[in-house]
Amino acid sequence: MAANAGHLKALVRAHASADDDLFYSVALQVAAKSARQGQGKFAVELRELVEAARTKQSTELVAVLPLQ
Repeated sequence: MAANAGHLKALVRAHASADDDLFYSVALQVAAKSARQGQGKFAVELRELVEAARTKQSTELVAVLPLQ
């Protein structure tokens, strides 16, 4: 895995502060670094997981908005 100590600390901080945008941003940085280091399959899988999570999150947000 291409994550370094800084990435892992940033992921934990983002999770602890419920900062989903930062969490996904750091995860994508890890994916990009992995791709540069020849770990293409892992990079693609990680990007797909981030996109799926973002899609699920935005779908859930729409579902809870009250209609006026």
